Amino acid sequence: MKLLICSGMGEHDFSSNHALIWAFRQLGCEVVSCGSRYNNQGQPDIEVTDKPFPETWTYQEILELCPWTPDFILQIVPHFYLTGLKPKGMKSGFYCTDQHATGMMFKRGAEWGNFDFLFIGQPAYRDFFLNLAPVVKIILPAFDERRFNRKINIEPRFQISFCGMSGLALLKEHWASPDGEDEAGKYITNLKDRLSNDSRKYEMSWIPSYDYASRGELLYRLSQDFSVRICQALWDLRLQSGIQSGCIGFNRSLNNDISIRNYEVAASGRLLVTDNVRGMGYEPFGGPYPHGVFLYESGLFQPFYENFDIEYSHCAKEVERALKNAKEQPEWALESQEDVFANHTWKNRAESILSQI
Repeated sequence: MKLLICSGMGEHDFSSNHALIWAFRQLGCEVVSCGSRYNNQGQPDIEVTDKPFPETWTYQEILELCPWTPDFILQIVPHFYLTGLKPKGMKSGFYCTDQHATGMMFKRGAEWGNFDFLFIGQPAYRDFFLNLAPVVKIILPAFDERRFNRKINIEPRFQISFCGMSGLALLKEHWASPDGEDEAGKYITNLKDRLSNDSRKYEMSWIPSYDYASRGELLYRLSQDFSVRICQALWDLRLQSGIQSGCIGFNRSLNNDISIRNYEVAASGRLLVTDNVRGMGYEPFGGPYPHGVFLYESGLFQPFYENFDIEYSHCAKEVERALKNAKEQPEWALESQEDVFANHTWKNRAESILSQI
């Protein structure tokens, strides 16, 4: 099959869109990628100018640049929105993996593109898109198998290791003097002495943001009761060693979503502690979790700043259980690892998309 894939190509090489393009090629598809090379990275096959937001392009503009007529056009967010009429008989689809923060933008993009298929990564938000013309299908997010090696397993030095968007205001000055550095890069463990115990600890980067605040609050509290390693952003092959530096992995969903972090923890051969989003529509699609998961109840506080104690008490108990089982039942982590390599890679997701179209 000949695929034209339109996406923001300025993402790092292990981002979801690059991983999916790689997966299609591994499955024997002939793929041409099209997008802008912002951040001076990405190297699309067809490079277009980086436009101001929203970055819209007509089908005609893009197809004129393509070396052949594609069998299917797939738009993958972020940073690219197709608009206008398609040639008669041409089929296209739009795949958005995360809707937790920008659902309305994705819905507008789905309307602009006149798509035949809309692939949604989060079943919890499926109903929001059902009034659109495209056929709505669930294709869960996945982990990038290129970043993991089942033959490698380093000795953990911390009880919990977190790699990803922490929701904590760890800024350049913090990483300039980290608590340590090893083969996985810089890390911070002493959050209490670095961040004020008030709303300022949730600011992300240079923009105050509370999208990830509940995750940040739990990590902050866990660091007082357990040895917690917060890794600096890892966009390369060091991710596995960063995760494996902890006995277990941890996550907290943003808005009943399934996170790639869950699969990455399992792919690293570690047990996972995360909040329970079962019942949100994931079960028909293989479920939201790998094997070897320990679930706590989230959303038990109201309002946020006055009462987080209940959720944290649930979370801490599951952390204790997971740490105990990591020692007593190490085979659970291996079963979880086998599960995600068999069912939750980007090649699995590419196969699902091809079967639908």
